[in-house]
Amino acid sequence: MPYKFTIVIPVFNREAEVSRAIESCLGQHSTSYEIILVDDASQDGSVAAIQPYTHLPNVLLVSLAVNEGEWGARAAGVARATGEWIIFLDSDDELVPNALSIIAEAIEQHGDAQFRLGFSYRHDDGTRSPYPITDTPLFLAFTTYIRWQADAVRTDALWVTRARTFKQVPIPKGRRVHSLYHFTFNATFGTLLLPAIVGIVHTDATNTLTLARGASTTYVQRLASDQASEADHLLAQFGSEIQQASAAIHRKLSRSRIVSRFVLGQHAKALRCWIDHIRFHRDPASLCLPILSVLGTSTISKIRLRRQRATATRASALSSMKGRA
Repeated sequence: MPYKFTIVIPVFNREAEVSRAIESCLGQHSTSYEIILVDDASQDGSVAAIQPYTHLPNVLLVSLAVNEGEWGARAAGVARATGEWIIFLDSDDELVPNALSIIAEAIEQHGDAQFRLGFSYRHDDGTRSPYPITDTPLFLAFTTYIRWQADAVRTDALWVTRARTFKQVPIPKGRRVHSLYHFTFNATFGTLLLPAIVGIVHTDATNTLTLARGASTTYVQRLASDQASEADHLLAQFGSEIQQASAAIHRKLSRSRIVSRFVLGQHAKALRCWIDHIRFHRDPASLCLPILSVLGTSTISKIRLRRQRATATRASALSSMKGRA
């Protein structure tokens, strides 16, 4: 008999944290679940930390020979899953003790009509996500999802997805594909966002963006390549719908592929993208984008890193203010 839930946990260099994630799953009241841990070619002792759990009948370790990134590892886990519903959990986070019971109750109440449920996280600093906080169930059809993205400061949620949907909307190949996957999923099925807290996000892992990746130019260039590709696909598939639903999201995606190509030194492609961009967006910042061509890759990379850190700080501050209100 198949499991009700498959919990897919991608693991990359999380030797110190992965046991916490596993223990939070094993401590659930439900028994109808399996845990698939996908080691994404870790270079530390992550596999050794997982091994003590592999004798359990509902725990499976999948080892990738080459690092595929978070979504590549998730795809590998989905391919081995037998559960009716797939839960994505990061290896440095954890489920609250009654998470599966809360999720099962929500599925019983809404599952017949829904293909994906999104639940809230509590951060270890006391803040919440997604933010702004959803106090009542919110259905995200495609247009609603785009507008929600435009208004949200923090969009990370614990996604619980009906397994059979991956046949119709598979995880795209590539390292940075989350936006492409989420847009495609909501264009096809939609998502019900629920306020219940079922997970805890921790910030103590050593390989997070703000800690280990830091000011690495190599990392920023790899990210720029992924972002350019993702923006290209999103605008090609959904450009007109995004523009109609939220000019801000369309502008953000269009700017992203321009800036990313300047970071990569692809100035001719960047200028062609800019010419396409100003067909829709003629604000002063957009008109000044070609100035990036004289700043140099290193300067643009530093600007992007500062913006990423500022966004993360703002999200945490806003959520903290909401929690104290």
